[in-house]
Amino acid sequence: MADDKYSHRVRGKMASTGRSKKADRMRQMNRKETLRGEDHDYGAVLGERPMPLHYVKKKKELAPVIIEAAEASCKEAQREELECSESSELEGSFDAGWQKRGSGWSYNDHTGHASLIGVNTGKVVEFDVKTRNCSICQYHIGKNEPKPPHECNVNWTGLSRKSDITQLAAFDGTTVFNEYVSPREVISPKVSELTGLTFDFSCDQMYHHGKPVESRDIQIVLLEFIDFISKKKKPILFGHNIAAFDIPILMNKLRQHSLLSEFMLHIYGCIDTIKLARRKFKTKDIGNHKQQTLVTKLLGIEYDAHNACADVTSLFQLIEHFEYSEKDVFPFNAALLTDSYIPSIRASHITKLTARRLAHSGLCPKHLQLAFNRDSENGLKSILLEHGFNAKTVTSFTKYFTCTEE
Repeated sequence: MADDKYSHRVRGKMASTGRSKKADRMRQMNRKETLRGEDHDYGAVLGERPMPLHYVKKKKELAPVIIEAAEASCKEAQREELECSESSELEGSFDAGWQKRGSGWSYNDHTGHASLIGVNTGKVVEFDVKTRNCSICQYHIGKNEPKPPHECNVNWTGLSRKSDITQLAAFDGTTVFNEYVSPREVISPKVSELTGLTFDFSCDQMYHHGKPVESRDIQIVLLEFIDFISKKKKPILFGHNIAAFDIPILMNKLRQHSLLSEFMLHIYGCIDTIKLARRKFKTKDIGNHKQQTLVTKLLGIEYDAHNACADVTSLFQLIEHFEYSEKDVFPFNAALLTDSYIPSIRASHITKLTARRLAHSGLCPKHLQLAFNRDSENGLKSILLEHGFNAKTVTSFTKYFTCTEE
């Protein structure tokens, strides 16, 4: 269903609990509005679930018309905004949202929408909707065949923990590890514009800025990366914003290929350099804490921020300008350790912040449970105070484990 991706833009539902006359009148109005929208290039499809087949068909016919009208409206709004602006550049306020709220731990909505509002006119000058899945992509993945070129509205930003890795690089000051990875899905035009990477599934060939480069299967690249770090003594992974971005994606791939346990045997820990930068440099002095900005300001050089190899070599030079200690090192699997404390958080025994601190210290609930089983509150006090936690945390876990036993 090539046009199914448009359906979420116009889909709605009536809140009806019975077969009242009012509900019947509303259904008739919906049918008329649907037909009227076809004649006048506007309209919306509303209906009760399950939606009849002819409604679905009508929805697909209306969706492209509505999208086209919305895009035309945005272009007109952009023109008006530029006319009202003193600057030659368009200025706006941006926000995004989801149909389903995040819980703080789970963000699993299937669609997300975003809009840019002009600061002068207050009109929508641009909008977009992204989805977690694409029916065309899933169809061809299920048949284990290359996906044809199509307008795919799957989230392209790379913020998803399920994103593909297209390049993996590391630098220890002497040796550069740099491997391109064959993607499972089509690289979107916007990502190609940023990274310069494209992939031709018909001949299994990757290109970087139009030049052929060798790419390999993700499992082979992960195994070689593990071999690379295993030759180092207590290797620490440095990365800019890796706690929120790189680590979750890399961990997801390691888990998919059953390599996380092997990887954990060789890695000592991680340090997020964005935290070091925020601690040392004030925003008013540096502008922002992006790696590209820091490299320009502190090193006086420019580099391709969307090339993993250039990224790690420039970061290695940048590290000399930071101050760090053992306290800044956190476990590679800190996110998984944090999630293991969800029952304690839901029971209101500890906060999310305490859970993150415990995870970054390398402690998991099993460690605390073992200490409690051995020597009750004294066992917890010994292990928690050693890692810098106060008596309140000791009391909280004592109550939690006591309640669990009962």
